[in-house]
Amino acid sequence: MFFSFYTILTPVQRFVYVMKHILFPIAAMALLTAACGNSNQPKLGFTDPTVGEYDSLAIVDTNASGAPATVIYYSGDSDIFRQYYSDHSLRAEGTVVNGKREGRWVFYFPGGNIQAEGNYIGGKEDGPYRVYRENGVPYYIGQYKMGVQTGIWEVYDQDGNLVTTQDYGTPNS
Repeated sequence: MFFSFYTILTPVQRFVYVMKHILFPIAAMALLTAACGNSNQPKLGFTDPTVGEYDSLAIVDTNASGAPATVIYYSGDSDIFRQYYSDHSLRAEGTVVNGKREGRWVFYFPGGNIQAEGNYIGGKEDGPYRVYRENGVPYYIGQYKMGVQTGIWEVYDQDGNLVTTQDYGTPNS
């Protein structure tokens, strides 16, 4: 069940994950060993106080400088999944349950502004979904129902003016 998070990764992330775990298993073990300190929460080379309590963690991927790029914080029945940019700022965060995205997920631009946010149930988008431009202005806003676009979706220009709408109707049950 350790590899259940694999299903939420993009094909590029899967490729990187597989290559690193085939070619660099000794380096990964050394990184994990070096990351663990004497405290109950390992040192990651940066501080992430927003994670809260967790049982253990796994560094899934590292960036070019060797800092963690993808980290899974294990906590009871759910796992906190976080991806970081090379400057240690947050790239994406959300909860994984049984290998699938669950609850609110947020994706960030390198500057820290929210890029996209939405809710997931069983790995599928469900509920309001918003995508923003880097300046914080909405790009498009809509609804999902179990992974299917539904209702009215709105598209905005760079100044936040409504450009068009698309009606995706009600999904078939």
